[in-house]
Amino acid sequence: MKKSVFNILVAILVSIGFYFLSVNFIFKIPSPTGGYEAITYQVGCGVAVVAGIITAILLFVFNRDKSDNSKK
Repeated sequence: MKKSVFNILVAILVSIGFYFLSVNFIFKIPSPTGGYEAITYQVGCGVAVVAGIITAILLFVFNRDKSDNSKK
């Protein structure tokens, strides 16, 4: 139970981190009126979702292999 909560928290933290990285450093599209264009935040959300999914898959695969080896 504790490991699954930890995995969920890791995936969420990685998603948040990638969102802020992409919005603040990678995909900044300034708006003429100030701030950033809406596409900046949309791309940031897309990057965060993809990063979260990849992290969740990797955590699932690596934790499954460890639990299968310990049962043998």
